[in-house]
Amino acid sequence: MLEIGCGAGHLTVELAARGLEIDAVDASQAMVDATAGRALQAGFAEHVTVGSADVHALPFDSDHFDLVVAVGVIPWLHSPGDAVEEMARVLRPGGEMILTADNRARVTSFTDPRAILALSPLKRARVALRRRSGLASSRLDSPGRIDRLLTEGGLRPVGRRTVGFGPLSFLGRPLFSEARGVRINDRLQALADRGTPVLRSMGWHYVVRATKL
Repeated sequence: MLEIGCGAGHLTVELAARGLEIDAVDASQAMVDATAGRALQAGFAEHVTVGSADVHALPFDSDHFDLVVAVGVIPWLHSPGDAVEEMARVLRPGGEMILTADNRARVTSFTDPRAILALSPLKRARVALRRRSGLASSRLDSPGRIDRLLTEGGLRPVGRRTVGFGPLSFLGRPLFSEARGVRINDRLQALADRGTPVLRSMGWHYVVRATKL
């Protein structure tokens, strides 16, 4: 499998512990080094190959991997459509891709005035300016847009869910104690997992599994 954006290697080690042979890549050499060290320390160095790579131009042959995973990557990319196409290119036909996106329709986008402002055209213009200046800035995407990117990349979404319903806040301040907030999150997540209309699409993160056609 290929893991995009391996970061400090926490997920890499968890996947290796499940018997997967992994190529893990990240754009940051510091993160590449951290993942290599963590894999070595955990005893999985023989099962993990780590390297630096740009997801928009992956250094792998087409139709090479059975599985591609990209957790927490899409929100930070300047061209997510190109990245999805590139990840699809290295995935074999019938292989699967799992990725996450920060959900534009998350419940907190409609309960806190600051979050509502984050969806405004002014905020989007500020993010675009920061990106043109070379400054990092994450982006919110709707589940529908992510599904379209996958479809345009030659993939078919086969499993979807949203996860995370907190912390609930007003003007940036938590509305509940941490313990109560966790209980509320767990209750809302259980309802979403059961397919409760509207709520099932309002988690903080959108997680999707897709198959290459």
